[in-house]
Amino acid sequence: ITEESQCLERICCSVNRSLTLNVHKGASKDGPVIQSMRKPFHLQGCCCLRPHFDVLDADSRQIGRVDDPCKLCVMDQVISDASGKKVLSTTGSICQVGMCCPFCASVDFEVRKNDSAVGKVSKLPMSCKECLTKTNRFIVDFGSLNDPLEKRLMFAATMLLDLEYFEVNQSSNSG
Repeated sequence: ITEESQCLERICCSVNRSLTLNVHKGASKDGPVIQSMRKPFHLQGCCCLRPHFDVLDADSRQIGRVDDPCKLCVMDQVISDASGKKVLSTTGSICQVGMCCPFCASVDFEVRKNDSAVGKVSKLPMSCKECLTKTNRFIVDFGSLNDPLEKRLMFAATMLLDLEYFEVNQSSNSG
């Protein structure tokens, strides 16, 4: 996965920056792009200008969208197909041990389809190396999902969860 974003925006806007994440076929960025996720500028923690991903296929056609609505005490997302129909949702509580002590426990998100649990996303506990290098590890359990489009959208939702809830705001202008 590679990121495309503007240098000045990365420095001044940190987690709020607009960006495009490109998923490449194979183990390196030299492979062709098979999926892109575009996130416009947003304001983290604000009720308006909430983050979302437009999910695109290899030909830059929109295949879905991941929205992060404003809710208190809940980290959730609404995942829609290209027509705007809700296909999946993710839900996780902010009251998890892993949110307060990221070295001790995971942070888990339930993936639901038609009000039934169909999968799970887990941010794994951090190691010392991950803390120093500011990286995160996730496990995406597709569970009973068989549709390749739904799996792609669930992967995009995981990337937005990471950006919205676990990427550290590095801007010194935050106060």
